[in-house]
Amino acid sequence: MKRILSTILLITIAAITVTTASADSFKTTRDPIRYSDFHTDGDKIELRGRYQSDFVASIAVFSFDDNAVPLTNHGDTTIHSETDGSFTAEFVGSPDEVGAYRIRIILQKGGSFTYRVYYDNGWNFTSELSGDSKSRAERFDFVTENVTKVDSSATALYLSGNDASREKNTQTLEDIKKIADEMTASLDNDYDKAKIISAWVAANVYYNRDISTTADNTDTLTQTIALSNVLNTKRTICSGYANLTAAMLESQGIRAITVIGNAVNIAEYDMIGDASRHHEWTAFWYEKEQRWVMLDSGWDSWNYHENGRDVRQNAPRKYFDITPQALAQTHTPIKAEERVYFALLNESDTDNTAPDITDDPFAMYQPPANNQNPETPEPTPTEDLTVLYIIVGALSVAVIISAVVLVSIRSKNKKQ
Repeated sequence: MKRILSTILLITIAAITVTTASADSFKTTRDPIRYSDFHTDGDKIELRGRYQSDFVASIAVFSFDDNAVPLTNHGDTTIHSETDGSFTAEFVGSPDEVGAYRIRIILQKGGSFTYRVYYDNGWNFTSELSGDSKSRAERFDFVTENVTKVDSSATALYLSGNDASREKNTQTLEDIKKIADEMTASLDNDYDKAKIISAWVAANVYYNRDISTTADNTDTLTQTIALSNVLNTKRTICSGYANLTAAMLESQGIRAITVIGNAVNIAEYDMIGDASRHHEWTAFWYEKEQRWVMLDSGWDSWNYHENGRDVRQNAPRKYFDITPQALAQTHTPIKAEERVYFALLNESDTDNTAPDITDDPFAMYQPPANNQNPETPEPTPTEDLTVLYIIVGALSVAVIISAVVLVSIRSKNKKQ
């Protein structure tokens, strides 16, 4: 009986140890045919996902100091792929130093996806080392719940620039709707329509590197991001990508907003609160699932215009329906605006069931000062206490089992 008691206690201790081990999860997108789902447990990173019409060729962890050499001496990777593009994979290993690393998924057709991961006695995607991206992701909910509706005069400026007129606005909107109608003609749901619109904008528009984005270049910037100019030249900057995507979505009866904030690549994570890294992207209201879908056509485009020449490049399409946790690795939202372009042709507003629009959420949520990240929001009680509840539960089970065994032993001794 003593051996049985010892075994039970050892099993209980092991269960508690597993429960309290470092574990984390991280999903890249909610797109069911193009995503990776990470789960960490100590020195192990498990992945599953799917990239339709492609296969995962390799998965490796790199340091930020040397992006060319993976941590091959510190871990092993196994990958199992299916014919439909779905896969499972596992990386087991540990680096020599605590800190931030990058994990890269490379597809057979050449696309690659890189995400930031941390090591501190185990792998995780949320760390205090460089700020808490999981808490920062909550800001995406804030801005989508507090959308500023832009007035018609400002909306007209985004549509046709400084020389806006009713005739020019009408022609631009008709052109936008015609293009969107043609590409979505065979589709019957908003999600697929938004996906093909985002992909079209990313593939057909070029980031104009010849345009200065300084504050004293306001007139040129206004014309650069105006939708009439974007359609005509196929060149713009991030705001133009976001505006065109939103207008095309609106032409299909899909409510869309423009999210304004900052963005950096993952190697510059510490600069993510820098207000000088201004960026704009898009979100749309997915009625079927009652949620906002984030997308960034600009960052899904690697096309650029420089020195008078257009350069076209294929991009892996990473930013459609990207999760807030994944987007928070590179983007910080500050506010969201709704520019109802087609209302310029019809004064009656369209119906919607998305969250109400406030007058000015920017007054409630200012961008961080002195290049510092805003204070981390307080975690909810559920997030704080979940692990504690599990530990207490495991300990309670151990105590009960031990008590039952002890009572059994005493009862047997009395009979003897």
